[in-house]
Amino acid sequence: MLFRYGFDYDDAEIISEWLFEKRPGEREYELFVRLHDSIEVSPKRFQEGLGKEDLTNSNRLFLSLVAQLKGEKSNSVMAWFRATNVLSGIDSEGYEDFTLRMFLEHLNGADDAQRFFNSLQLGFNSFSVKKVDLPKGALDNAPDSVKSRVERDPSSGYFVELTTTHNVYDENGTVVGERSFHKNQMESEGTKKVIELSGPLFDTLNEGKRLIVDELDAKLHPLLTRNIVLLFMNPDINKKGAQLIFATHDTNLLDLDILRRDQIWFAEKDNVESTDIYSLVEFKDVDGNKVRNDRDIKRDYIRGRYGAIPFVGN
Repeated sequence: MLFRYGFDYDDAEIISEWLFEKRPGEREYELFVRLHDSIEVSPKRFQEGLGKEDLTNSNRLFLSLVAQLKGEKSNSVMAWFRATNVLSGIDSEGYEDFTLRMFLEHLNGADDAQRFFNSLQLGFNSFSVKKVDLPKGALDNAPDSVKSRVERDPSSGYFVELTTTHNVYDENGTVVGERSFHKNQMESEGTKKVIELSGPLFDTLNEGKRLIVDELDAKLHPLLTRNIVLLFMNPDINKKGAQLIFATHDTNLLDLDILRRDQIWFAEKDNVESTDIYSLVEFKDVDGNKVRNDRDIKRDYIRGRYGAIPFVGN
């Protein structure tokens, strides 16, 4: 079955809230609709919400309350949100620790990430994370150049060191050995982002979750962004139907060899600075035909065919 859920709110209260259900072969049915303090519940299709209408505070979601009180459908919807991770593509704070733990404890996804790094040919042979025991306060007075070589786990008495291993070449270009460097010493911002993002990426893929990333392409070469997207489009890798939802300014992804028309959405501000979201699949030519699969979507977009472009100067 499918659910359609949403709500409007301001700084003080939940203004409106709604939940609809659609089962295979049936039309969509209303489960509950809320407008300020008034909540109308379907007695036939949402019995778990009956009698709970007056228990909801004005600044609390009705769905959350019913789920907390063991509502089956409510918990099903809430489980969807719990399996959804929202990340920033610019700031890795909040998920880099997750990635470190994946490698440090060799959790599910660590080997997948290493194979992904190798396929991208990022310039290093391997990536490793290890514990380094140091006396308490050992780095308190150390220069920044030393502090940058280690990253401390504040919940323990050890430091976590991240290293990438590179080939060493002689004057003839022959590999004569390997040498390890701290991640921040040798790697570009793009490479560091791929490493930091690998934990959430492969956790999402292996668990069949959803991953929402704002500014996915920030700091990344277009081919790196493309390969991250292709992970989710490959059924041999994405075996559990994980979903990647991302915002980007990378027009190279406007390619129907990578994405379907219904997977490409545009965001455009209107005259009152609200943002409209609309899909490529909604567009039709003068004859009423949908956008053909052989269209150059990138070129059409830059020329303004689909809107959602900035106006510069005149």
